[in-house]
Amino acid sequence: MARRIRRVETIVWPAALKRRWHAAARAAWPREHYGILLGRRIDATSAAVIEEIWSPPDVAEHATDAWIAPRAEWMAEAAHIAEDEGWRVLGDIHTHPYREHEYSHMLPPDRTMSEGDVRYWAEGALVGITVVWSYRGRLRASTWFCRAPGEVAMMEWRSNARICPKR
Repeated sequence: MARRIRRVETIVWPAALKRRWHAAARAAWPREHYGILLGRRIDATSAAVIEEIWSPPDVAEHATDAWIAPRAEWMAEAAHIAEDEGWRVLGDIHTHPYREHEYSHMLPPDRTMSEGDVRYWAEGALVGITVVWSYRGRLRASTWFCRAPGEVAMMEWRSNARICPKR
């Protein structure tokens, strides 16, 4: 039985946090980068507010240009940080790095979840995928959010700290 497409969900991701994450993702290129999304949900709605992206200090030791190997202790540490701040772990975010010769206008950089991403999270967790690619000697970054495991969900993010009313 096919799943129905869910309504558009709002993800509040402050612009300063987005800039900081994209800068860290570009700095890690051509290796993958990883962070755990910490924040809150607004009441019983599906809106998520990302308050922080926590990247483990040893993330580079567990990353290559093709994959990242999240460690159980990272999630435990993130859960402690979230609890101390009154937040919760919303999910994670990681990069898919591309060199200029690895994509074209016919085959653009891929933002989809890998099989490993689908297996890692319980249904409903927020997963961010940031594509970092080299174009004409400059690194660019773009992020897409989805829900695990592979659920078709249309999402909308806002670069501000307010929850916008539903349209």
